Amino acid sequence: MKLAHFFNTKYQFYLVFALFFSFVISSAQQKDGQVGTEVVNVVKSYQATVSDAFKVKETPSLEDEENTKRENIEYQIFSFPVASTFTPSKGKVAAVEKAKKEKLFDHYATLAFGNYANLLGELYLSKNFDANSYLHANIKHRSTQGGIKDALLDDKFSNTLVELTYGNQQKDHAWMVQGGYQRQSYNWYGLPSFHLQDLDNQQQATFISVIDPSQTYQTIRFGGELTFNEGIFKRANADFYRFSDAFDGSENNFVVQPEFSIEIGEVNVKTNLFLDFLSGTLDANQSNLEYKYTNIGVQPNIELLRDAWTFQLGAGLFYSQDGIDQNGKFYVFPNIKASLQVVPEVLQFYAGATGDLEQNTYRNAVNQNPFVLPTLQLAPTSTALNAHAGLQGKFSSAISYHVKGSYLIQNNRAMFLNTVFNPLQSTYRGFEFGNAFQYVYDDVKTTQLFGELKGSVAKNFQLALSGEYNHYQTTNELTAWNLPNFQSTLTADWQVAEKWKTQFQLFYVGNRYDINTYYTNQVNIQQEVVKLDSFLDANLQVLYQHNQQLSGFLRLQNFANQAYQRWIHTPVQGIQILLGANYKFDF
Repeated sequence: MKLAHFFNTKYQFYLVFALFFSFVISSAQQKDGQVGTEVVNVVKSYQATVSDAFKVKETPSLEDEENTKRENIEYQIFSFPVASTFTPSKGKVAAVEKAKKEKLFDHYATLAFGNYANLLGELYLSKNFDANSYLHANIKHRSTQGGIKDALLDDKFSNTLVELTYGNQQKDHAWMVQGGYQRQSYNWYGLPSFHLQDLDNQQQATFISVIDPSQTYQTIRFGGELTFNEGIFKRANADFYRFSDAFDGSENNFVVQPEFSIEIGEVNVKTNLFLDFLSGTLDANQSNLEYKYTNIGVQPNIELLRDAWTFQLGAGLFYSQDGIDQNGKFYVFPNIKASLQVVPEVLQFYAGATGDLEQNTYRNAVNQNPFVLPTLQLAPTSTALNAHAGLQGKFSSAISYHVKGSYLIQNNRAMFLNTVFNPLQSTYRGFEFGNAFQYVYDDVKTTQLFGELKGSVAKNFQLALSGEYNHYQTTNELTAWNLPNFQSTLTADWQVAEKWKTQFQLFYVGNRYDINTYYTNQVNIQQEVVKLDSFLDANLQVLYQHNQQLSGFLRLQNFANQAYQRWIHTPVQGIQILLGANYKFDF
């Protein structure tokens, strides 16, 4: 119906247009040709059909030249002033502080001198062979000629370290190898004062002159790391240490730790393997103390990720073999961990129950206390349980926090204890005057609380504060020897000006306990527990950045000038002032 109406309407329009156009032409012919008039009688009205219509082209051709002419249009604008009391201010582009792009240098050298004849030097060299491989070299040296006020023996020391690192990074894997040499020289200068009680000045000088308290340690290290981005085998670490001293003592320590991992859906299955082989001979000229341990472990665990939760369920299976006594022992430890993102980046809760086996070595003992005996008794320590829970997160975008509570059950824990002088010996070596430390072992239970707060408290000012409280419960020993109940650290960095920066460090160590030995005569011995007072060690560095390459610094170490004793009979240097410079460069 609508279609028929459309055609009727359309063709009626065409019919009217055709009649009008015929009338115009007819009128023109009558005017030009003088044609006469005729009478036309319409017998029947016109009925339009589809065949009578013609289709109009979408783009009709126009032959009239007048249609292509462009009309010139003239515009006239009549302007006149308008009064206004509004005067807009000129806009300014907001200034944006852009940090200067700091040029990075491949190498640097540091040199500093100070009182006590302190010398500090460091040289770092780096070479990138291409986009994937590099070589780093690092040389460090720190020494002093001593001069501690209350030290009865020579107290100078030196520490020199040389390290080389070569690495290669590929798309699917990376590897790195390291090699190094370290030489440390110390003196057992902590001579108990009772040795000199009944001697005059001349006798004291003679007694001290015959003591040689020097000790030298040397370490040769080779190690490497291999990581893969794909596959089950993820990484492996391997380290070999050759450690020796001036008394022909030496030990070899080889440690390998591969890691395997595979993901099955939301479950990640991990397996860590552990091999620790230790062998050595201490004080070969006298005691010929030989030791050998082989520790093997496997730690399978399953990690499960569920929204904000992370679970880890596993265990540790270890076997320790004493190669000298041919005794072996199995250990089974839990390895359970869980964490919950209560509020992402604001509050995270975590808890766990773990265990581990740690092999005590001569090298690790020296790194903690360089005044140890060269005849240490060495054995592994097992942490049967480390139950812990904590919270960590952020108070704001600039300040973060971390609190944790732990309960540890450790079997055969190693603790340092001052040695006893034997007055019945005929000859004495430099560490046999009650001026060295030995290992004592005990089963210890520890309740531990830890807290940490750090962040930017103001512009260009960063602050970090941490503290740890420990309560020890021993089984056989009277107390946990030389283990502080409380220790804390405060660090602050302040960018004072564009070229000036200060760094402050404060270390607090609480009370410790040791044993002091007195002799009423050549045979009778009297021992008493000595409480070592807590101490503060404050350090300040002022850095001046002259330009991108050259900077100078002033360091004040132990500027509170406390002559405290970290270990019994061994006071430390007072205030130490070092003045130095650092230079960055490229070849």
